[in-house]
Amino acid sequence: QLDDDRGELLSKRDKNADPHMELIECPKDASLLGIALWGAVFPLRLIMHYSLPDVRQLDHHGLPTASIWVAYISTVMSLIWLLAGSFTMVVSLESLADVIGIPDAVMGVTLSAAGTSLPAYIASRVAAERGFGNQAVANVFGSNTFNIFVGLGLPWVIYCLVNDGSFSELENDHILESILTMAGALLLFVALMLQTGYIFLKWHADLFVLLYICYVAYSIGQVFL
Repeated sequence: QLDDDRGELLSKRDKNADPHMELIECPKDASLLGIALWGAVFPLRLIMHYSLPDVRQLDHHGLPTASIWVAYISTVMSLIWLLAGSFTMVVSLESLADVIGIPDAVMGVTLSAAGTSLPAYIASRVAAERGFGNQAVANVFGSNTFNIFVGLGLPWVIYCLVNDGSFSELENDHILESILTMAGALLLFVALMLQTGYIFLKWHADLFVLLYICYVAYSIGQVFL
């Protein structure tokens, strides 16, 4: 009975979610441009399809059929692909910035920041669509906490251990302004949640999108003006 109730609950949560598609499945009713883009990345899709075990298969109760070890393998392989993709993106953006003469600071707050945040966005969106609102919000804060404490801290520790415990090559590049902006956005989020009793409203989203646009415009203006 518990399995039936749980399966029914999962089925209800999955109704509004995007349908599962195989990575190598050709998109239906796609435009010529969409089909061309799909074909261009098909070799990469093929490799990912066979290197990432699919854990989305469900039984008649709506419960996953994959074993826990398959889930572990899929998680590890996903992290490996994420690391490879992030590294490739950062190196490509640095080369592009050198070619067209765009400062690293501009690339960092625009394309690089958006690209590295896309996995967190997708994970939060999927969680929200399945009814896990708390998980969606926790994922955003967790990923940013990881970026600060591990993404910055671990390379810093390794560098200092190799180079006699000091690092003196960090350029300012308006880091203080970015830190204050991040802290201000966090305080604003907490204030809004306390005011509404932890209820998200549409104008909250509009406000944060507008603030991000203003921040990007300000950061670019500091470099070029």
